[in-house]
Amino acid sequence: MATGTRSNEEAVSDAFIVAQVNSLHNSTSEFEEAVSDAFIVAQVNSLHNSTSEFEEAVSDAFIVAQVNSLHNSTSEFDETDIIKLNIKFKNLDNFKFKEILNNNHSSIENISPLYIRNMKYENFIGCSRNITNISHLSNKEKQFAILIDQIALNEEVIRGTNESKTDTFVDYLLREIGFSDYPLILKLKPLYEFRVKNKNISSIYDFSVEKDNRILLVEEDKHIKNTTLGAAWGEYQIAGEIIAGAYNNYVLHFNNSIIISIRVIGTRFTFYYTIVSLEYLNSLAKGLPIEKITIFRYPDNNIGLDYKDPNERNIIIDILQQIKCCLLKI
Repeated sequence: MATGTRSNEEAVSDAFIVAQVNSLHNSTSEFEEAVSDAFIVAQVNSLHNSTSEFEEAVSDAFIVAQVNSLHNSTSEFDETDIIKLNIKFKNLDNFKFKEILNNNHSSIENISPLYIRNMKYENFIGCSRNITNISHLSNKEKQFAILIDQIALNEEVIRGTNESKTDTFVDYLLREIGFSDYPLILKLKPLYEFRVKNKNISSIYDFSVEKDNRILLVEEDKHIKNTTLGAAWGEYQIAGEIIAGAYNNYVLHFNNSIIISIRVIGTRFTFYYTIVSLEYLNSLAKGLPIEKITIFRYPDNNIGLDYKDPNERNIIIDILQQIKCCLLKI
C-alpha cells in the first residue's frame, strides 16, 4: 500500500509540474502581454471605490505637496513660507510695544556703562586706535565702544561679512543687562526643530533665552551686507525661529507660547512680540495652519534703532530692560 500511495503522489506531483510548465506562454511577446494585462488590472483595482475617497486622496496629496514645498531650514525662509504658515507682521509704536510687555520696571542698577556717556555716532568711528587716550570713559565703556567701532568698520568691507562681531557685541550687551542671570539661561547657537505634518524644519538661533525649559526669547544677528529688502531684512527667518521656539515649548508644556524676538543688523535693533496659540500649534500636525499668527514689530522702519545714536541707544536699553522683566514674569 505504501508503495502504491507514493506512486500516486508522484503522479499527481508530475501532473502538477506539467500543468505549470504548459501554462507558460509560447513566446516572450505573449508573456509581455500577460504582464501588461496584469499591471493594468492592478492599476484599475487600485482606483478608489467612490469619488469621495478619490477626492480625499487628491486633497491629501495636495497638502503633502504644499508642506514639502516649505524650506528645510528657517535660515532659507522666504515670503512663500510665511504665507503658507499664515504669519503676519504688525507695526507698533514705542508706547504700544511696551504696553504689551505689561511692565512697570524700575531701572536696573549698574548698567550706566551701556550708555557710554551718550557718546555720539561720529565719536565711535576709529575710536579703537586711540581708546587709551579717552580718559573720561571707564574700562567697561571703552570695551563697549571698541565693540561698536569694530562693527562699524566691518560694515565697510565687501568680503568676510560674517556676523561674529555683532554676535560679540550682542552677547556682551545681553549679559550686562542680566539675560544670563538665574533663572534665565542664555544659550549660544542652539538648534531647535518644528514639524509640519510629515516635514521637519530646523532652526539655529544666534542666541536664545530660556527659563524652566521654556524658550522665551529669540535673537538673530545680521551683517548689513548679508541681508536684503527681498529677505525682509531677515524677518522671514525670525518668523520661522518664532515658530520653532513655540513648537518646542508646545512639546514640553502643551500651551500657548509668548515669544519675544530681537533682530540686530550691525548695531541696529528691531523688537518683536508674539503669542503663538495652542490651536495653531495643534494644527501643524495636519498640515499648513488655518489659524493665524501676528508678530508685533517695533520700530516700523526696515533696519531698526541704531545703538550708535545716543537717543536711540536709550530706547534700546529701556526696551531690553522691559523685556527682561517680562521674561522673569512668564
